[in-house]
Amino acid sequence: MHPSEEAPGEKDKDFMEEQELLEFLKEKGMHKIKDNAFTADEPVLMILRGESAARAKHDAPPGSPSPLFALVEKGIPLTTREASERLMGAVMIGGRGEDAVCALQNKGTVVYFAMKKDGTLVRGRSSTKIDKTYLIGFGNLYTVNKEIFPDSIFKAGLATEQRQGMTEAETITFLRERGVESLPLQEYQTGQTVLYVMEQSTLGDHGPFKKMPANERPAIARIDNPGRLDLGSPYRPDKKDPDQTRIVYDLYNHGGRVDYYMIDAQTKKPTLVKTSHTVTDFHAKRPIYPYKVRPENLFKANDELFPKGTL
Repeated sequence: MHPSEEAPGEKDKDFMEEQELLEFLKEKGMHKIKDNAFTADEPVLMILRGESAARAKHDAPPGSPSPLFALVEKGIPLTTREASERLMGAVMIGGRGEDAVCALQNKGTVVYFAMKKDGTLVRGRSSTKIDKTYLIGFGNLYTVNKEIFPDSIFKAGLATEQRQGMTEAETITFLRERGVESLPLQEYQTGQTVLYVMEQSTLGDHGPFKKMPANERPAIARIDNPGRLDLGSPYRPDKKDPDQTRIVYDLYNHGGRVDYYMIDAQTKKPTLVKTSHTVTDFHAKRPIYPYKVRPENLFKANDELFPKGTL
Protein backbone atom coordinates (compact mmCIF):
# COMPACT_ATOMS: atom_id res chain seq x y z
CA MET A 1 0.00 0.00 0.00
CA HIS A 2 1.51 3.32 -1.01
CA PRO A 3 1.77 6.21 1.49
CA SER A 4 -1.28 8.40 1.87
CA GLU A 5 -1.15 11.84 0.32
CA GLU A 6 -1.82 15.16 1.97
CA ALA A 7 -2.19 18.72 0.71
CA PRO A 8 0.82 21.02 1.10
CA GLY A 9 1.01 23.62 3.83
CA GLU A 10 2.59 21.67 6.70
CA LYS A 11 5.60 22.88 8.69
CA ASP A 12 9.00 21.58 7.59
CA LYS A 13 9.76 20.26 11.08
CA ASP A 14 7.10 17.57 10.56
CA PHE A 15 8.88 16.25 7.49
CA MET A 16 11.65 13.74 6.90
CA GLU A 17 15.18 14.91 6.31
CA GLU A 18 17.43 13.17 3.80
CA GLN A 19 18.82 10.51 6.16
CA GLU A 20 15.33 9.55 7.30
CA LEU A 21 14.21 9.26 3.68
CA LEU A 22 17.20 7.04 2.83
CA GLU A 23 16.31 4.72 5.71
CA PHE A 24 12.70 4.60 4.46
CA LEU A 25 13.84 3.70 0.94
CA LYS A 26 16.10 0.95 2.26
CA GLU A 27 13.29 -0.44 4.40
CA LYS A 28 11.01 -0.56 1.33
CA GLY A 29 13.58 -2.33 -0.83
CA MET A 30 14.56 0.64 -3.02
CA HIS A 31 18.29 0.71 -3.67
CA LYS A 32 20.81 2.99 -5.36
CA ILE A 33 21.19 2.61 -9.09
CA LYS A 34 24.73 1.69 -10.06
CA ASP A 35 26.33 3.14 -13.16
CA ASN A 36 26.09 -0.19 -14.97
CA ALA A 37 22.52 -1.08 -13.95
CA PHE A 38 20.38 1.70 -15.34
CA THR A 39 17.23 0.63 -17.19
CA ALA A 40 15.86 3.07 -19.74
CA ASP A 41 12.14 3.90 -19.73
CA GLU A 42 11.70 2.76 -16.12
CA PRO A 43 10.67 5.10 -13.27
CA VAL A 44 13.47 6.31 -11.03
CA LEU A 45 13.51 8.21 -7.76
CA MET A 46 15.84 11.20 -7.77
CA ILE A 47 17.12 12.57 -4.44
CA LEU A 48 17.28 16.37 -4.62
CA ARG A 49 20.63 17.74 -3.51
CA GLY A 50 22.62 20.91 -4.04
CA GLU A 51 21.44 23.03 -6.95
CA SER A 52 18.56 20.66 -7.73
CA ALA A 53 17.23 20.99 -4.17
CA ALA A 54 17.59 24.77 -4.21
CA ARG A 55 15.75 25.06 -7.54
CA ALA A 56 12.96 22.72 -6.39
CA LYS A 57 12.53 24.71 -3.17
CA HIS A 58 12.36 27.96 -5.13
CA ASP A 59 9.74 26.56 -7.52
CA ALA A 60 7.58 24.97 -4.80
CA PRO A 61 4.05 26.39 -4.33
CA PRO A 62 3.75 29.00 -1.56
CA GLY A 63 3.27 27.48 1.88
CA SER A 64 4.37 23.99 0.85
CA PRO A 65 7.32 22.07 2.36
CA SER A 66 10.63 21.84 0.54
CA PRO A 67 10.65 18.87 -1.89
CA LEU A 68 13.06 16.13 -0.89
CA PHE A 69 12.88 13.92 -3.97
CA ALA A 70 11.32 13.63 -7.41
CA LEU A 71 9.86 10.66 -9.24
CA VAL A 72 10.83 10.52 -12.91
CA GLU A 73 8.34 8.47 -14.92
CA LYS A 74 10.65 7.74 -17.86
CA GLY A 75 14.27 8.79 -18.04
CA ILE A 76 16.59 8.05 -20.95
CA PRO A 77 20.34 8.10 -20.20
CA LEU A 78 22.34 10.16 -22.70
CA THR A 79 25.86 9.84 -23.98
CA THR A 80 28.37 12.59 -23.26
CA ARG A 81 27.98 13.95 -26.79
CA GLU A 82 24.17 13.97 -26.65
CA ALA A 83 24.19 15.66 -23.26
CA SER A 84 26.70 18.27 -24.41
CA GLU A 85 24.51 19.15 -27.38
CA ARG A 86 21.38 19.42 -25.26
CA LEU A 87 22.97 21.36 -22.42
CA MET A 88 24.91 23.60 -24.84
CA GLY A 89 28.26 23.08 -23.21
CA ALA A 90 30.94 20.60 -22.22
CA VAL A 91 29.54 17.85 -20.01
CA MET A 92 31.69 15.28 -18.23
CA ILE A 93 29.86 11.96 -17.87
CA GLY A 94 31.70 9.08 -16.33
CA GLY A 95 33.27 7.91 -13.10
CA ARG A 96 32.50 4.84 -11.07
CA GLY A 97 29.89 3.89 -8.49
CA GLU A 98 28.34 6.82 -6.65
CA ASP A 99 30.75 9.22 -8.34
CA ALA A 100 29.40 8.38 -11.79
CA VAL A 101 27.46 11.16 -13.48
CA CYS A 102 24.39 10.63 -15.62
CA ALA A 103 22.53 12.90 -18.04
CA LEU A 104 18.87 11.96 -17.82
CA GLN A 105 16.47 12.98 -20.58
CA ASN A 106 12.86 13.19 -19.40
CA LYS A 107 10.30 11.31 -21.50
CA GLY A 108 7.31 11.50 -19.16
CA THR A 109 6.09 13.24 -16.02
CA VAL A 110 8.29 14.39 -13.13
CA VAL A 111 6.56 14.80 -9.77
CA TYR A 112 8.17 16.44 -6.73
CA PHE A 113 7.47 15.24 -3.18
CA ALA A 114 8.17 15.79 0.48
CA MET A 115 7.40 13.09 3.04
CA LYS A 116 6.20 13.43 6.60
CA LYS A 117 7.87 11.48 9.39
CA ASP A 118 4.85 9.18 9.60
CA GLY A 119 5.23 8.23 5.92
CA THR A 120 2.54 10.54 4.54
CA LEU A 121 3.43 11.64 1.03
CA VAL A 122 2.96 15.34 0.22
CA ARG A 123 2.83 16.16 -3.47
CA GLY A 124 4.46 19.30 -4.80
CA ARG A 125 4.44 20.52 -8.36
CA SER A 126 4.66 18.26 -11.38
CA SER A 127 6.34 18.82 -14.73
CA THR A 128 5.63 17.45 -18.19
CA LYS A 129 8.56 19.09 -19.96
CA ILE A 130 9.38 16.30 -22.38
CA ASP A 131 13.06 16.06 -23.38
CA LYS A 132 14.25 18.24 -20.49
CA THR A 133 17.72 17.04 -19.48
CA TYR A 134 18.83 16.53 -15.88
CA LEU A 135 22.53 16.21 -15.06
CA ILE A 136 22.79 14.17 -11.84
CA GLY A 137 24.97 11.73 -9.97
CA PHE A 138 24.08 8.04 -9.89
CA GLY A 139 24.34 8.29 -6.10
CA ASN A 140 21.15 10.37 -6.24
CA LEU A 141 19.15 7.80 -8.22
CA TYR A 142 17.12 4.97 -6.66
CA THR A 143 14.97 2.20 -8.01
CA VAL A 144 11.21 2.55 -7.54
CA ASN A 145 9.08 0.05 -5.63
CA LYS A 146 5.80 0.16 -7.55
CA GLU A 147 3.86 -1.11 -4.56
CA ILE A 148 4.89 2.10 -2.80
CA PHE A 149 4.88 4.40 -5.85
CA PRO A 150 2.47 2.90 -8.44
CA ASP A 151 2.33 4.14 -12.03
CA SER A 152 -0.95 5.92 -11.25
CA ILE A 153 1.00 8.44 -9.19
CA PHE A 154 2.25 10.03 -12.42
CA LYS A 155 -1.27 10.39 -13.79
CA ALA A 156 -2.29 12.07 -10.53
CA GLY A 157 0.70 14.37 -10.87
CA LEU A 158 -0.35 15.32 -14.38
CA ALA A 159 -3.88 16.03 -13.16
CA THR A 160 -2.48 18.35 -10.52
CA GLU A 161 -0.54 20.23 -13.19
CA GLN A 162 -3.67 20.57 -15.32
CA ARG A 163 -6.10 21.22 -12.47
CA GLN A 164 -8.93 23.68 -12.82
CA GLY A 165 -9.87 26.00 -9.98
CA MET A 166 -13.44 26.51 -8.80
CA THR A 167 -15.51 29.39 -10.04
CA GLU A 168 -17.09 31.98 -7.75
CA ALA A 169 -20.41 30.10 -7.70
CA GLU A 170 -18.73 26.71 -7.14
CA THR A 171 -16.71 28.12 -4.24
CA ILE A 172 -19.80 29.47 -2.47
CA THR A 173 -21.49 26.09 -2.89
CA PHE A 174 -18.36 24.33 -1.60
CA LEU A 175 -18.32 26.47 1.56
CA ARG A 176 -22.00 25.93 2.27
CA GLU A 177 -21.75 22.16 1.77
CA ARG A 178 -18.94 22.03 4.32
CA GLY A 179 -20.81 24.03 6.91
CA VAL A 180 -18.78 27.25 6.65
CA GLU A 181 -21.05 29.99 7.94
CA SER A 182 -21.95 33.14 6.05
CA LEU A 183 -21.07 36.37 7.86
CA PRO A 184 -23.82 39.02 7.73
CA LEU A 185 -22.24 42.43 7.26
CA GLN A 186 -23.99 43.81 10.34
CA GLU A 187 -22.30 41.13 12.51
CA TYR A 188 -18.78 41.84 11.27
CA GLN A 189 -16.32 43.12 13.90
CA THR A 190 -13.12 44.98 13.08
CA GLY A 191 -10.13 42.64 13.29
CA GLN A 192 -12.23 39.51 12.82
CA THR A 193 -10.61 36.98 10.48
CA VAL A 194 -12.87 36.41 7.48
CA LEU A 195 -13.06 34.44 4.26
CA TYR A 196 -13.98 36.33 1.12
CA VAL A 197 -14.93 34.57 -2.11
CA MET A 198 -13.32 36.32 -5.05
CA GLU A 199 -15.67 37.66 -7.72
CA GLN A 200 -15.41 35.85 -11.04
CA SER A 201 -14.33 39.06 -12.78
CA THR A 202 -11.11 39.12 -10.72
CA LEU A 203 -10.04 35.71 -12.04
CA GLY A 204 -9.84 36.60 -15.73
CA ASP A 205 -6.84 37.56 -17.84
CA HIS A 206 -7.38 41.26 -17.10
CA GLY A 207 -7.95 40.93 -13.35
CA PRO A 208 -5.54 41.48 -10.42
CA PHE A 209 -4.22 37.88 -10.71
CA LYS A 210 -3.49 38.03 -14.44
CA LYS A 211 0.23 37.31 -13.87
CA MET A 212 -0.60 33.98 -12.21
CA PRO A 213 -1.28 30.81 -14.24
CA ALA A 214 -5.00 30.47 -14.92
CA ASN A 215 -5.18 27.21 -12.96
CA GLU A 216 -3.62 28.83 -9.85
CA ARG A 217 -5.76 31.95 -9.56
CA PRO A 218 -7.36 32.03 -6.12
CA ALA A 219 -11.02 31.45 -5.43
CA ILE A 220 -10.94 32.70 -1.87
CA ALA A 221 -9.02 35.10 0.37
CA ARG A 222 -8.42 34.58 4.08
CA ILE A 223 -8.06 38.10 5.51
CA ASP A 224 -6.30 37.71 8.84
CA ASN A 225 -6.89 41.04 10.56
CA PRO A 226 -9.09 43.32 8.44
CA GLY A 227 -10.07 46.82 9.44
CA ARG A 228 -13.24 48.83 9.16
CA LEU A 229 -16.16 47.74 6.99
CA ASP A 230 -17.87 50.84 5.62
CA LEU A 231 -21.60 50.08 5.57
CA GLY A 232 -22.58 53.70 5.10
CA SER A 233 -21.38 54.12 1.53
CA PRO A 234 -22.33 51.18 -0.67
CA TYR A 235 -21.42 51.10 -4.34
CA ARG A 236 -24.54 50.50 -6.42
CA PRO A 237 -24.64 49.54 -10.11
CA ASP A 238 -25.16 52.27 -12.69
CA LYS A 239 -27.17 51.83 -15.88
CA LYS A 240 -24.16 50.53 -17.81
CA ASP A 241 -23.24 47.89 -15.23
CA PRO A 242 -23.94 44.41 -16.68
CA ASP A 243 -24.77 43.09 -13.19
CA GLN A 244 -27.61 45.18 -11.80
CA THR A 245 -27.67 43.14 -8.57
CA ARG A 246 -24.06 43.94 -7.61
CA ILE A 247 -23.82 46.04 -4.43
CA VAL A 248 -20.44 46.17 -2.69
CA TYR A 249 -18.95 47.75 0.43
CA ASP A 250 -15.40 48.85 1.28
CA LEU A 251 -13.47 46.55 3.64
CA TYR A 252 -10.18 48.10 4.72
CA ASN A 253 -7.18 45.89 5.36
CA HIS A 254 -5.07 47.36 8.17
CA GLY A 255 -3.71 44.04 9.43
CA GLY A 256 -1.77 43.28 6.27
CA ARG A 257 -1.75 39.51 5.90
CA VAL A 258 -4.02 37.90 3.30
CA ASP A 259 -3.71 34.25 2.26
CA TYR A 260 -5.15 33.34 -1.14
CA TYR A 261 -6.39 29.81 -1.86
CA MET A 262 -7.40 28.07 -5.05
CA ILE A 263 -9.75 25.10 -4.73
CA ASP A 264 -9.31 22.27 -7.21
CA ALA A 265 -12.67 21.71 -8.90
CA GLN A 266 -12.02 17.97 -9.21
CA THR A 267 -10.37 16.98 -5.92
CA LYS A 268 -12.07 19.72 -3.82
CA LYS A 269 -8.73 20.40 -2.11
CA PRO A 270 -7.79 23.99 -1.19
CA THR A 271 -4.18 24.98 -1.94
CA LEU A 272 -2.40 28.13 -0.75
CA VAL A 273 -1.15 29.93 -3.88
CA LYS A 274 -0.31 33.45 -2.72
CA THR A 275 0.26 35.50 0.43
CA SER A 276 0.13 39.29 0.67
CA HIS A 277 1.33 41.49 3.52
CA THR A 278 0.22 44.85 2.14
CA VAL A 279 -2.08 47.27 3.97
CA THR A 280 -4.62 49.81 2.72
CA ASP A 281 -2.64 53.00 2.03
CA PHE A 282 -4.03 55.82 -0.09
CA HIS A 283 -0.84 57.90 0.29
CA ALA A 284 1.54 55.34 -1.19
CA LYS A 285 3.04 55.88 -4.64
CA ARG A 286 0.83 53.02 -5.82
CA PRO A 287 -2.18 53.13 -3.48
CA ILE A 288 -3.64 49.94 -2.05
CA TYR A 289 -7.41 50.16 -2.20
CA PRO A 290 -9.91 48.40 0.07
CA TYR A 291 -11.71 45.19 -0.86
CA LYS A 292 -15.07 45.63 -2.57
CA VAL A 293 -17.19 43.17 -0.61
CA ARG A 294 -20.40 41.59 -1.85
CA PRO A 295 -22.56 40.59 1.14
CA GLU A 296 -23.19 37.08 -0.19
CA ASN A 297 -19.44 36.42 -0.61
CA LEU A 298 -18.36 37.07 3.01
CA PHE A 299 -17.92 34.06 5.32
CA LYS A 300 -16.64 33.34 8.81
CA ALA A 301 -13.11 31.93 9.06
CA ASN A 302 -12.57 28.18 8.99
CA ASP A 303 -8.99 27.33 9.91
CA GLU A 304 -9.50 23.63 9.27
CA LEU A 305 -10.11 24.24 5.57
CA PHE A 306 -8.17 27.50 5.19
CA PRO A 307 -5.45 27.83 7.85
CA LYS A 308 -3.19 30.82 8.28
CA GLY A 309 -0.29 30.48 5.85
CA THR A 310 3.28 29.75 6.94
CA LEU A 311 5.11 32.26 4.70
